[in-house]
Amino acid sequence: MQKTQRITPQLAVITKNRTNPAYIGARLGVDRICVELGANVTHYVPETPDDIDEQIALIHQAVASAPDAIVLAPTHATRLQPALDAILNAGIPMLYIVSETDPSPAHCFVGSDNYLLGRAMADRMASHIGGRGTVALMDGHINAVTSLPRAKGFRDALAENWPDVKIVFETRGDYQRDAAHAAFAAALPTLPDIDGLIIANDFMALGVMDAYREVGRAAPPMVGANVTPEGVELIKQGHMIASAAFDALAMGTLAAEGAIRLLQGEKLPKRIDLPAQLVDQSNLAEWDRPYTERTSISWADAVPHIVTFE
Repeated sequence: MQKTQRITPQLAVITKNRTNPAYIGARLGVDRICVELGANVTHYVPETPDDIDEQIALIHQAVASAPDAIVLAPTHATRLQPALDAILNAGIPMLYIVSETDPSPAHCFVGSDNYLLGRAMADRMASHIGGRGTVALMDGHINAVTSLPRAKGFRDALAENWPDVKIVFETRGDYQRDAAHAAFAAALPTLPDIDGLIIANDFMALGVMDAYREVGRAAPPMVGANVTPEGVELIKQGHMIASAAFDALAMGTLAAEGAIRLLQGEKLPKRIDLPAQLVDQSNLAEWDRPYTERTSISWADAVPHIVTFE
């Protein structure tokens, strides 16, 4: 079914939670480009973080509002299919940010290679501790498409490149501060001192720090991801040695611009994969600002390197 396009494009943006600062950045990026390009946007966010059923209901709600395009950060790789069918049956173009479904009906995906990102994070921690010692891993949400490849990247890099770095503990914090705090608060009474922590995002690193403070122990050096403003503060304070630039603000910006360009008749790349850059004290300056003051990679800089088009 072909939709009639409005003069002012209307986007529906469906993210995964209100708590993770990375999604605050993603929504801000969408809002900024919509103002710049003259589009309207409605945000749909589950009240319960990463709740699959709630996101499915929000997708149906968004479809009922008949937007010109949808930008979606899927909560699960396979369980959204009936809701995705509703989008397709309504003839609404869709773009993904952060993660994808399998199969993917999206016109374009904007994200990063989570496996390479995980490898880069693990390599950085192993190098920091001199290639020898013990580390703990904290993985993301069990349903998040980003979690498994990121965790596999951690383990593969250590196994292949750093045989004298041993994983002595692994848990998950669901990409949330409170869940990470609970997981580490339960583990710390029996967890020996470790040389480093590889944590799948900055928000969980805050929860780990909370747990260590409560028992009066110093947290080991950490590597995180997302380069949130909170993560930047941890780097400045010396608690985190680096954060991988899984840049949700840029993902939201590029996906919203891509949706508007698609509505104007442009062809889109099937994928826009942002580089797995590590941010530390040496290159922190450009990230050391709130989301409202950060700049995003431009469409012109992001897209010329992409050769596969819809």
